[in-house]
Amino acid sequence: MQYTYTTLLASCQNYCIDNSTEYETEFPKIVQLSEMRIIKDLNLSVFDTQTGAVTLTSGSQTVVKPSDFIAIQDFFILVSGERVYLQLRSKSWLDDYWRTSTATAQPLYYCDNTTTTWLVAPTPDAAYDYQINYIARPDPMSPTNTTTWLGDKLGELMLYATLINSMAFFREDVVAEQGITKFWENSYQTGMQQALRELAPLISAKDNQLTTLTTTRG
Repeated sequence: MQYTYTTLLASCQNYCIDNSTEYETEFPKIVQLSEMRIIKDLNLSVFDTQTGAVTLTSGSQTVVKPSDFIAIQDFFILVSGERVYLQLRSKSWLDDYWRTSTATAQPLYYCDNTTTTWLVAPTPDAAYDYQINYIARPDPMSPTNTTTWLGDKLGELMLYATLINSMAFFREDVVAEQGITKFWENSYQTGMQQALRELAPLISAKDNQLTTLTTTRG
Protein backbone atom coordinates (compact mmCIF):
# COMPACT_ATOMS: atom_id res chain seq x y z
CA MET A 1 0.00 0.00 0.00
CA GLN A 2 1.28 3.45 -0.93
CA TYR A 3 0.71 6.65 0.99
CA THR A 4 1.20 10.29 0.16
CA TYR A 5 1.04 12.97 2.83
CA THR A 6 -2.59 13.67 1.97
CA THR A 7 -3.75 10.05 2.03
CA LEU A 8 -1.75 9.29 5.19
CA LEU A 9 -3.33 12.24 6.98
CA ALA A 10 -6.79 11.18 5.84
CA SER A 11 -6.28 7.58 7.02
CA CYS A 12 -4.95 8.67 10.40
CA GLN A 13 -7.85 11.09 10.84
CA ASN A 14 -10.27 8.25 10.12
CA TYR A 15 -8.60 5.79 12.50
CA CYS A 16 -8.21 8.41 15.24
CA ILE A 17 -11.64 9.95 14.56
CA ASP A 18 -10.10 13.40 14.72
CA ASN A 19 -10.40 16.07 12.04
CA SER A 20 -9.31 18.93 14.30
CA THR A 21 -7.12 21.76 13.12
CA GLU A 22 -4.81 21.06 16.08
CA TYR A 23 -4.14 17.52 14.87
CA GLU A 24 -3.47 18.69 11.30
CA THR A 25 -1.04 21.29 12.61
CA GLU A 26 0.86 18.70 14.64
CA PHE A 27 0.77 16.04 11.93
CA PRO A 28 4.04 16.97 10.10
CA LYS A 29 6.00 16.54 13.36
CA ILE A 30 4.26 13.22 14.04
CA VAL A 31 5.16 11.99 10.55
CA GLN A 32 8.82 12.98 10.96
CA LEU A 33 9.08 11.05 14.24
CA SER A 34 7.55 8.03 12.51
CA GLU A 35 9.96 8.22 9.58
CA MET A 36 12.95 8.41 11.89
CA ARG A 37 11.83 5.33 13.81
CA ILE A 38 11.39 3.29 10.63
CA ILE A 39 14.76 4.35 9.22
CA LYS A 40 16.56 3.46 12.46
CA ASP A 41 14.74 0.13 12.81
CA LEU A 42 15.41 -0.95 9.23
CA ASN A 43 18.98 0.41 8.95
CA LEU A 44 18.80 0.29 5.15
CA SER A 45 21.66 1.13 2.80
CA VAL A 46 19.37 3.41 0.76
CA PHE A 47 19.69 5.99 3.54
CA ASP A 48 23.47 5.71 3.87
CA THR A 49 25.60 8.70 3.01
CA GLN A 50 28.88 10.34 3.98
CA THR A 51 30.31 13.75 4.62
CA GLY A 52 32.09 15.55 1.81
CA ALA A 53 35.58 17.00 1.89
CA VAL A 54 35.97 18.22 5.48
CA THR A 55 38.80 18.71 7.95
CA LEU A 56 39.14 18.74 11.71
CA THR A 57 40.06 22.06 13.25
CA SER A 58 43.49 21.92 14.80
CA GLY A 59 43.27 22.63 18.53
CA SER A 60 39.50 22.00 18.73
CA GLN A 61 37.80 18.82 19.95
CA THR A 62 34.39 19.73 18.52
CA VAL A 63 33.06 18.18 15.29
CA VAL A 64 29.68 19.35 13.95
CA LYS A 65 27.18 16.64 12.97
CA PRO A 66 25.60 16.84 9.50
CA SER A 67 22.20 18.54 9.50
CA ASP A 68 20.51 15.38 8.17
CA PHE A 69 22.26 13.05 10.64
CA ILE A 70 20.31 10.19 12.26
CA ALA A 71 22.91 7.60 13.30
CA ILE A 72 26.64 7.15 12.77
CA GLN A 73 28.26 4.11 11.16
CA ASP A 74 31.94 4.98 11.27
CA PHE A 75 34.32 7.92 11.59
CA PHE A 76 37.85 7.98 10.18
CA ILE A 77 40.64 10.48 9.67
CA LEU A 78 43.34 10.37 7.00
CA VAL A 79 46.91 10.08 8.26
CA SER A 80 49.53 10.06 5.49
CA GLY A 81 46.84 8.86 3.10
CA GLU A 82 45.75 5.98 5.35
CA ARG A 83 42.37 5.67 7.04
CA VAL A 84 42.49 5.65 10.83
CA TYR A 85 39.11 4.77 12.33
CA LEU A 86 38.21 6.55 15.55
CA GLN A 87 36.71 4.42 18.32
CA LEU A 88 33.43 5.39 19.96
CA ARG A 89 33.53 6.01 23.72
CA SER A 90 31.26 7.64 26.30
CA LYS A 91 31.69 11.32 27.07
CA SER A 92 32.74 10.59 30.65
CA TRP A 93 35.39 8.14 29.40
CA LEU A 94 36.67 10.71 26.90
CA ASP A 95 36.80 13.48 29.51
CA ASP A 96 38.77 11.24 31.85
CA TYR A 97 41.10 10.06 29.08
CA TRP A 98 41.92 13.55 27.76
CA ARG A 99 41.74 15.84 30.77
CA THR A 100 43.74 18.71 29.29
CA SER A 101 41.85 19.86 26.23
CA THR A 102 44.63 22.25 25.19
CA ALA A 103 47.09 19.36 24.78
CA THR A 104 47.15 18.04 21.21
CA ALA A 105 47.93 14.79 19.40
CA GLN A 106 46.45 12.55 16.71
CA PRO A 107 42.76 11.80 17.50
CA LEU A 108 41.92 8.20 18.37
CA TYR A 109 38.44 8.37 19.93
CA TYR A 110 35.16 10.23 19.64
CA CYS A 111 31.92 10.57 21.60
CA ASP A 112 28.49 12.15 21.39
CA ASN A 113 28.60 15.62 22.92
CA THR A 114 25.27 17.26 22.04
CA THR A 115 22.50 16.61 19.52
CA THR A 116 24.54 18.58 16.98
CA THR A 117 28.19 17.83 17.86
CA TRP A 118 30.74 15.13 18.65
CA LEU A 119 33.99 15.46 20.57
CA VAL A 120 37.27 13.85 19.51
CA ALA A 121 40.28 13.01 21.67
CA PRO A 122 43.14 13.67 21.73
CA THR A 123 42.52 17.26 20.64
CA PRO A 124 43.72 17.38 17.00
CA ASP A 125 47.29 18.51 16.50
CA ALA A 126 46.66 19.18 12.81
CA ALA A 127 43.80 19.80 10.37
CA TYR A 128 43.18 16.12 9.54
CA ASP A 129 40.86 15.31 6.65
CA TYR A 130 38.03 13.11 7.87
CA GLN A 131 34.93 11.29 6.69
CA ILE A 132 31.85 10.19 8.59
CA ASN A 133 29.59 7.49 7.17
CA TYR A 134 26.10 7.78 8.59
CA ILE A 135 22.41 7.12 8.17
CA ALA A 136 20.82 10.26 6.76
CA ARG A 137 17.34 11.59 7.23
CA PRO A 138 15.66 11.97 3.83
CA ASP A 139 13.52 15.01 3.11
CA PRO A 140 10.52 14.36 5.37
CA MET A 141 7.02 13.77 4.06
CA SER A 142 5.12 17.04 4.37
CA PRO A 143 2.41 19.13 2.71
CA THR A 144 5.08 20.37 0.27
CA ASN A 145 6.86 17.00 -0.14
CA THR A 146 3.91 14.68 -0.48
CA THR A 147 5.59 11.61 -2.05
CA THR A 148 8.55 9.82 -0.42
CA TRP A 149 10.42 6.52 -0.67
CA LEU A 150 8.98 5.32 2.63
CA GLY A 151 5.45 6.25 1.63
CA ASP A 152 5.82 4.44 -1.71
CA LYS A 153 7.67 1.32 -0.50
CA LEU A 154 6.54 0.93 3.11
CA GLY A 155 3.15 2.59 3.24
CA GLU A 156 1.58 0.28 5.80
CA LEU A 157 4.57 0.63 8.12
CA MET A 158 4.31 4.41 7.78
CA LEU A 159 0.64 4.21 8.75
CA TYR A 160 1.27 2.08 11.85
CA ALA A 161 4.21 4.19 13.03
CA THR A 162 2.26 7.41 12.51
CA LEU A 163 -0.74 6.07 14.41
CA ILE A 164 1.52 5.06 17.31
CA ASN A 165 3.00 8.54 17.48
CA SER A 166 -0.45 10.09 17.11
CA MET A 167 -1.58 8.47 20.34
CA ALA A 168 0.60 10.86 22.34
CA PHE A 169 -1.53 13.68 20.91
CA PHE A 170 -4.69 12.25 22.46
CA ARG A 171 -4.67 12.28 26.26
CA GLU A 172 -8.34 12.16 27.21
CA ASP A 173 -8.47 8.50 28.24
CA VAL A 174 -5.09 7.11 29.26
CA VAL A 175 -6.30 3.51 29.62
CA ALA A 176 -7.94 3.50 26.21
CA GLU A 177 -4.91 5.22 24.69
CA GLN A 178 -2.56 2.56 26.07
CA GLY A 179 -4.70 -0.23 24.65
CA ILE A 180 -4.90 1.37 21.21
CA THR A 181 -1.19 2.13 21.20
CA LYS A 182 -0.42 -1.51 22.02
CA PHE A 183 -2.61 -2.63 19.11
CA TRP A 184 -0.79 -0.37 16.64
CA GLU A 185 2.58 -1.31 18.11
CA ASN A 186 1.83 -4.99 17.47
CA SER A 187 0.76 -4.10 13.94
CA TYR A 188 3.98 -2.15 13.46
CA GLN A 189 6.15 -5.03 14.69
CA THR A 190 4.39 -7.44 12.33
CA GLY A 191 4.81 -5.00 9.46
CA MET A 192 8.47 -4.51 10.34
CA GLN A 193 9.15 -8.25 10.12
CA GLN A 194 7.50 -8.35 6.71
CA ALA A 195 9.50 -5.33 5.56
CA LEU A 196 12.74 -6.94 6.74
CA ARG A 197 11.95 -10.02 4.64
CA GLU A 198 11.02 -7.99 1.57
CA LEU A 199 14.05 -5.72 1.82
CA ALA A 200 16.50 -8.47 2.77
CA PRO A 201 18.79 -7.88 -0.28
CA LEU A 202 19.37 -4.25 0.76
CA ILE A 203 20.05 -5.24 4.36
CA SER A 204 22.36 -8.16 3.50
CA ALA A 205 24.33 -5.97 1.10
CA LYS A 206 24.89 -3.48 3.89
CA ASP A 207 25.89 -6.23 6.34
CA ASN A 208 28.47 -7.47 3.83
CA GLN A 209 29.90 -3.95 3.51
CA LEU A 210 30.16 -3.62 7.29
CA THR A 211 31.85 -7.03 7.55
CA THR A 212 34.39 -5.99 4.93
CA LEU A 213 35.09 -2.76 6.80
CA THR A 214 35.50 -4.60 10.10
CA THR A 215 37.88 -7.13 8.52
CA THR A 216 39.89 -4.36 6.88
CA ARG A 217 40.23 -2.48 10.18
CA GLY A 218 41.31 -5.63 11.99
